[in-house]
This record gives sequence, structure tokens and C-alpha cells, in this order.
Amino acid sequence: MDLSTSPDLDVRFCYAIVVLLGVIVAVRQFGTRFPDFVGWRFPETWVVFLCYVGVPVLLFWYFDRIKAISDTSLFAAVLIGLGYERILSGKLDPLPVIPDASKLWQPFIAWSNRVADLAVAYREKLRRKHVDPDKLRQLVPRVLPLVILWALAFTALLGSAAYLAYQHQPTYFAWRLRKPATSAADVARTRRSIARRLADKTTAKPMEQALLWEFDSPNLPSARLDEIVALLLQFRKSMPDLQSSLVDLLRTSNADVRARAQQALLFLRKEDGGAKLPPELESWKPSTSDTNMAIEGYITMWKET
Repeated sequence: MDLSTSPDLDVRFCYAIVVLLGVIVAVRQFGTRFPDFVGWRFPETWVVFLCYVGVPVLLFWYFDRIKAISDTSLFAAVLIGLGYERILSGKLDPLPVIPDASKLWQPFIAWSNRVADLAVAYREKLRRKHVDPDKLRQLVPRVLPLVILWALAFTALLGSAAYLAYQHQPTYFAWRLRKPATSAADVARTRRSIARRLADKTTAKPMEQALLWEFDSPNLPSARLDEIVALLLQFRKSMPDLQSSLVDLLRTSNADVRARAQQALLFLRKEDGGAKLPPELESWKPSTSDTNMAIEGYITMWKET
């Protein structure tokens, strides 16, 4: 499968797809290991089930982390959600082999087998007590759809909660804009989300603060830095304290951030037609050779003018 041709979706939808497919695979696995519902009385059974659902989510995060996939790729979400067992055994070609993954996976399989054996032993115990466990199997056609429906409802509820939470978390959108190796479609999507918040005076301040905090991120790519500065300047009318915040940014240890903050300050001063700046401040070009005392001097000049 060529993952580069995949549709690009919001990362939240991709993770929801991985969780949903993980639930489906887990239900299939448990249908073969637990032919009736005897085993579900054991807490270990539920732990195994949750692990089966959680493993593809961790794999999806891991492969995005090592830049093997994009976490906005629909094909990658489907591939990992359905085929994570083959990935862990090194039999799925489009994705890189995880070193010693099979060694980590085998103990989990052994543990799940022990839990299944526990259910079988309990089933035999019922049989010895003349309780026919096969009667429980007759409930499967009626109960299994309810279990699947509950799992789907839980997934939908979890996805909706995550979506609403992220909608009110400017930090999330600032992180998505800063995140390296994201697709152009995802950057554009994130820009639109940030722009909506900056355009609204009720949400502009927390969004502004979240963007400003990103300037302290180590190894912030220049392209992302320019994106953030462009957004702040584009919506400067809804951020009356922007100039003061940019002055404070001059203290950062990143010379590129200082340079862009200085350029933005000069632009804002020229636009508002304020007092003429001292020549040494106007001509200052921030660099890695700037001393802390020199930087504090420039900050003082900005605040006094």
C-alpha cells in the first residue's frame, strides 16, 4: 500500500479510526479465545481487551514519532488499526520493522493465553458442578451486538470528548503548527483553526499566549517560526498587548526568534507612527553574539519609547 496517496484527515479522526478498528480486532480475537461470556467475569480479561485496543494506538503514535507515517494519513490509520499484529511480527512491508518487537509481543500473547486458559478452567469447574455453560453460548447472538454497540458508543463518546476538549485548547493547535514533518494540508488546516481563534476577541488572548509559548520550543523550524509570526501580525488588531509580548520575546536564547521579534516590532512601530526610535535600536540585528546586558538594554529602549 502506497501511504503517500492517502487522504489527509484531521489527526483526531485518524486516532478515532485506530481506536475503532482496534476494538473490532479485539472483539474478533476474543470471539475465538472466549466462545462464551464465562471469561468476562475475570478482571484480567478486561485488561487484555484494553491492551488489544491500546496497542495499535501506541504503534500509530510510534510510527508518526519516527516519521515513518503521518498521523493525518487515513491509510496509515487503517493499516495499523487492522494489521498491528502482523506489524509486530515484522510481516507488513510498508512499515519499518520494529527491533525486537516479536520478543515484546510474545510475552503478551502468552499472558493472554493464560487468561483464556483461566476462563476454560472456570468453564470446566461449572461443568463439574452440573452447570451447563453451553447455555451461556445461546446468549451470544443477543449480547454480542450490545457489546459491539457499547464499544462503538464509547469510541464515539471518547472521540467527541477529545474533539470538544481540543476545540477549547489553544495549546493543541499551537503544538500542531509547531510539530515537524506534518503535511501541508495539516498545516493549512491548523492555520485556519488558529485564525478563527485569533479573529475572535474572546479567544484571541489564550491563542496568542499559546503561540508565544511556542517560541521557547527547542529546534523550532524556521518555516514554523515564520508561520507563527505571520499569524500574530495578521490578527494584531485583536491583540492590544502584542507589542509588549514581542518585547519580552527578545529575552529568548534563540537568535532567530529575537530577530523575528525585532522585525515585527519595527513593523508595528512604523504602522502606528509612534515616537522615533533610537538609531542603535532601529539598526539592531539580533545575533548569537548578543550579550544578556546588551539585550536588556534594547528591551529597556523598546519599553521607554
